[in-house]
Amino acid sequence: MLTWDDRFSVKVTVIDEQHKQLFGSARRFSEAMQRNESREAFAELLGFLIEYGKMHFQTEEAIFLQCGYEAAASHIEQHQLFLDIVQGFKLRFESDDLIVAAEVVHFLENWLVEHVTTSDQRYVPCLTAQGLTKPSS
Repeated sequence: MLTWDDRFSVKVTVIDEQHKQLFGSARRFSEAMQRNESREAFAELLGFLIEYGKMHFQTEEAIFLQCGYEAAASHIEQHQLFLDIVQGFKLRFESDDLIVAAEVVHFLENWLVEHVTTSDQRYVPCLTAQGLTKPSS
């Protein structure tokens, strides 16, 4: 099960807190799968993931603009791909196509770890240069 730790930090409090929420949503999805929760519970989790993801990506993207992050366009494409995939899960779910919850959990855990430890870490120097990151502890 995916758990937040400091290796995922981008040293910007608002982004780290939002990442923790996204990690928590992956954990809640895994727990819901283990408890064999209702379709409504999964629909709610997918809806949260889409809406919270949009809000988080808007936050990151606004910071990119603020600091002039040169790879912003490709990073934004990654965000859109995530939303497209999760929206695809939601559409499959709504059309009664069986979504194996494990498929969603696997996607979330892999995408979050890869994105936060690789793509998100690439913008840290830009944010640091603009004085937007907190000092290392």
